[in-house]
Amino acid sequence: MKLGTKQLGGILGAAAIAVGGLSLLGAQGCEDSPLTDVTKACGLTCEKVADGAFSITGNKSVDAFFKATIDFTNKSDELATGIKAEIDGLTADFGITPADITANGSLGGAIGAKFKANAKASIKVKAEPAKCDVDARASFSASASCEAEAGCKVEASCDPGMAEFECKGSCEVEADVTGKVDCGASATASCTAKGPSVACEGSCQGECTVTGSVTAACGGSCEGTCTGGCEGTQNGGTCNGTCTGQCQGSCKVKSDVGASCKGTCSGSCTVSGPSVMCDAMAEAHCDANVEANASVMCKGKCEGNFEPPSCMASAECDAKASCQAQAKADASLKVECTPPTLEVKLAFDVGADATAKAQGEFYVQTLKARLPKLFASLKKGKLVLDAGSDLGTAASGSVKGALDAFAGKSDSEFTKIKIVTCGVPAFGEAAGLIQGSTADLKAQFDAAVSLTTDPKLIGG
Repeated sequence: MKLGTKQLGGILGAAAIAVGGLSLLGAQGCEDSPLTDVTKACGLTCEKVADGAFSITGNKSVDAFFKATIDFTNKSDELATGIKAEIDGLTADFGITPADITANGSLGGAIGAKFKANAKASIKVKAEPAKCDVDARASFSASASCEAEAGCKVEASCDPGMAEFECKGSCEVEADVTGKVDCGASATASCTAKGPSVACEGSCQGECTVTGSVTAACGGSCEGTCTGGCEGTQNGGTCNGTCTGQCQGSCKVKSDVGASCKGTCSGSCTVSGPSVMCDAMAEAHCDANVEANASVMCKGKCEGNFEPPSCMASAECDAKASCQAQAKADASLKVECTPPTLEVKLAFDVGADATAKAQGEFYVQTLKARLPKLFASLKKGKLVLDAGSDLGTAASGSVKGALDAFAGKSDSEFTKIKIVTCGVPAFGEAAGLIQGSTADLKAQFDAAVSLTTDPKLIGG
């Protein structure tokens, strides 16, 4: 994902037109000097976007793009560095060499091989998706402010808190007065209740306890009589371990990533379906069908991609697309992501001794410390890469804004000279920075995707 050659050509082509139009300036003094002498004649020093400068031209709507570029490159570079640090940390903690990766086909395969060789165990990892909530209403306010600074007509009657926007993921919603959550045909409704003891008929993240007088399939610890299979030691009907058969009594199943539960959940219970009932203390969401490229209209926080609300944007505003793209990119860069919980299944070989088991536990803690950060970085990385693409749209609009400012009467002649003399090369510099940061992040992003989707380590 990058600012394409065609886009970049359009940006610089428009900028060249602006340079050629410098003779349109008719004021006296330094403005009458040839272009090559403008900097010297006007005592003008052009700052560099790469140095962190963004007040390049003095025109707020134009300089907003340079500010957005700096924010993007800083966040993108920070994220790429963080992803690389976690992957490098995993290879160091496990003592993995490039030869190990080659021999086992992947980093995930090499990690599995280390478990087998040093811990005498096999490993499988499960993780809930990381959660990243974007406050699209903040982008709405930023877009409106950008449009106002660009001289656009802004409707004062639109309340940002009431604005709806298109969410292509999971939207935070409120149940109706009856407690019902209905998200329509293109989305799934979900309700999550948390507490030390929640009646649950859904997915329990924590410990699910099923108690009854009838024999039922267990898959956890059985406080009663276990028949049909026990992973551990068994004395009569008592299983000291995991009851894999039938449990007559109380069965307790722990899951850090969520498992089906029809009993009492100590943790969080999520019920989902076409429509669900949700009490006032629970969290309700509408989850769009991402595979079908569906979306839901949202007023709360959105987890995933989104189209910012635009009820304040005037149709005749030339800066509308640029302002919305910059605001959306800014909201995506400010998103906070919650690392997922990790469930690690470790099965030791029959002959594993205490040393091997200690090594296995060390490896497990290493995975639990580093993999959740990678999952969160991937979720955020997708949003940041999308923000880079949005800045491509913003760039085209910002060049148009620069040309409008150049030809208009609202800016001073000195500002117009800065737009041409400093702004034009800054657009090219900004485009190069966006491309470079995008390429660096994409390389680390792809490496993390390869590890976190590797069937030799993840799933099962």
